[in-house]
Amino acid sequence: ATRTNVGTTTDLLSAAVGTGLSNYNINYVNGSLSITQAPLTITGATTSQVYTSAALTNTFSSTGLLGTDSVTRIASSATRTNVGTSVDALSSAVGSGITNYHINYINGSLSITPAPLTITGEMNSTKYTATAQTNTFAVTGLLGTDTVSSVSGLAKRTNVGTTSDSLANAQGDGLTNYSINYFNGALSVTQAPLIITGATTNTLYTAAAQSNTFASKGLLGSDYVSSISGLAKRTNVGTTADSLSNAVGNNLSNYFITYVNGALSVSKATVYVYATYNSKNYDNSNFALAVPIFSGLRPSDTADGYEIYQSYLPLGLNASTLIPNFKINDGNSGNNYTVLAINAHGTIASPVPHLSSKNDLLAPQNPSIVYISHGGPEDNSLGVANISLTGTATRYGVYTIDISQFVPDSKSYPEASLSTNDGNKLPSWIQFDSSNMKLTVFEPPRGVTESRLKVSLNGKKLSMNLFFN
Repeated sequence: ATRTNVGTTTDLLSAAVGTGLSNYNINYVNGSLSITQAPLTITGATTSQVYTSAALTNTFSSTGLLGTDSVTRIASSATRTNVGTSVDALSSAVGSGITNYHINYINGSLSITPAPLTITGEMNSTKYTATAQTNTFAVTGLLGTDTVSSVSGLAKRTNVGTTSDSLANAQGDGLTNYSINYFNGALSVTQAPLIITGATTNTLYTAAAQSNTFASKGLLGSDYVSSISGLAKRTNVGTTADSLSNAVGNNLSNYFITYVNGALSVSKATVYVYATYNSKNYDNSNFALAVPIFSGLRPSDTADGYEIYQSYLPLGLNASTLIPNFKINDGNSGNNYTVLAINAHGTIASPVPHLSSKNDLLAPQNPSIVYISHGGPEDNSLGVANISLTGTATRYGVYTIDISQFVPDSKSYPEASLSTNDGNKLPSWIQFDSSNMKLTVFEPPRGVTESRLKVSLNGKKLSMNLFFN
């Protein structure tokens, strides 16, 4: 019997070969050859492996294999991905010649230990934004698809300054497989730029103290500048520059403030000095004092020391001319005003004669007014007014006529205008003030018996006929 593998083979004895064997009657008695299993030990490793995020399988070793026999695989070796320990359950070895062995399985184990993970707070420096800002972090050591989604203790800050992290409690995917080391960083908030600019202001003199204004550029959120020192202040005409500093407001310590000075310029106001009508009998002098009308003086300012000069022409209408020796009391020697003198009409009459009775006095009479008619609703005419102006043998007077008495609801006609009936300008001896609807008739030239006028009021017209008797 010949055999290699485990089992039993029986002899088939015959044909003995040797010396002198022909002298023998040979009886063959068969025997057998039995091969029993050799001992084989397969031992699972005791493996400790750092977490890699991949599935790991334990290894094994064999003791007792003979010749070219081999073990190629084995069932139930420990397999593991996450941190922890799994024990083998070894069995069912597969390989070459394995049936010739009595196998003894010794289980091992696979342990996965945490991988190192570092979470580091950034050293961030950012400008103030008026909103809460949070520091950021960086992660070193993550494996596979593991993530860190958040970490507690990141520095938070709104206002200027520095806050350090106090990192802990990272949250994410697969983080139980790591030994986490935290390194704190810090968040620094620096000042944002803010520019406060004084205005370049030009304003008229008002007799009151005036202050320049300012504008700010760069304010964030609900921050504001409520006041600032050094704004130019001025009452009298001239220019004063700002000297800006010390802004006050909300959260201004969060800003690096740049001040740009402006200036406040006070310009002269205009005062109009109107010569008033003045009349007198000729007295060998062409001077006559009268009180002019000042328009444009600020309430606290006054004027005094003025007089009017009337240029002399023989009897009749002349010019009243201001003599500019008046004084404006504005605390600045009158330098806060530009003065415009407006001359007016005046008269110098013949000397009053010696009369025998008061009935011979040369004086104008009140005008006699006849209001003829009103226009109808379909007509654009407001009617006709006949006005009789009675003079004396030598002169006419000066008459003021209130036109509003002829016009229903005259306030609805702010753009009233007066012209001759044929559309020409008024003669110089007739003046009209649309602001108060007053018509003034000065000395008409001798020989004039009538003047036909037209008042235009917002598409309506009033005919006025002046008769000189």
